[in-house]
Amino acid sequence: MEDLFPLLPSVPPSLNFAPCVVPTRVGQLPGFQINGRQASLTVLQQGAHVIECSLPGTAQILYLSPKSRFEPGEPIRGGVPLVFPWFGQKRGQPSAVTHGFARTMEWALVDAGVDRDGAAYARFLSKDNPHTRSHWPFPYSLELELHAREGLQLELTVRNPGSHSFSCEMAFHTYLAVSDLLKVRVHGLENISFLDNDEGLRRKPATGQPITFDGVSIDRVYTSAPSTCWIDDLNWNRRLTIQQGGTNTTVVWNPGSDSNEAYPDLSCDSWKHFLCIESACAKEDAFRLHPGQSHVLQAVITANPLDSA
Repeated sequence: MEDLFPLLPSVPPSLNFAPCVVPTRVGQLPGFQINGRQASLTVLQQGAHVIECSLPGTAQILYLSPKSRFEPGEPIRGGVPLVFPWFGQKRGQPSAVTHGFARTMEWALVDAGVDRDGAAYARFLSKDNPHTRSHWPFPYSLELELHAREGLQLELTVRNPGSHSFSCEMAFHTYLAVSDLLKVRVHGLENISFLDNDEGLRRKPATGQPITFDGVSIDRVYTSAPSTCWIDDLNWNRRLTIQQGGTNTTVVWNPGSDSNEAYPDLSCDSWKHFLCIESACAKEDAFRLHPGQSHVLQAVITANPLDSA
């Protein structure tokens, strides 16, 4: 595959990390494991991609496909892919890479360690270069800040350092681990109408019921969504709560049981073990940045026992 995006300096030479920051490699991709007092993160430099987040007292909260290809320039199936500067297909250019180029670029790790509260943290930067401008002709900078202690906190900031305005989309395409998708329910979106992407973004009315799953593909864009929704997983006695800021759009996606041909990086039963709840500045929540402006997208994921939720 053509290497469209040359590497940024992975670690500034003057930056010395604490012993809690351990260089690692998954397949052909370098990254870092950051070990806090209670939680830990594993983040690959390609895409500043969180592939693992271990929180106290619960199973892994993120799903990672065992068939994912950890190769330069290849998207990773699972964890938290970062979407920028477009969501889904690029408008007017359906042949462009899906979900933009941020998730396959090399990002620079500029800070990492354990903060005063014992949380593992990391900060990554990315910016435009001649290759990105050949696909999207604007200067930009992206900064991702991560914290993990009692939950996973993500904050993605985009800035416009140029002299022209631009419109863009961005998202956390988070793959959340579940025991069995057929036995979980999603709450908090019952009273919100949605765009059904499986039916050409046709607007559908609110169902008034929690979201349940039967093996059929689901791809819903909830505009005007509340800031909080949650997944109740009875088998694991776990509630995953997703809080978001900087957007009013939540996307719920799973490819369903007929996904093998369309998604070769998923095994035959992978669809049963994850659900994407995506905090997204997309569709109606796409935004425009004038020179010097910035926008921040936030998400916090926490896990608690159902009997204490």
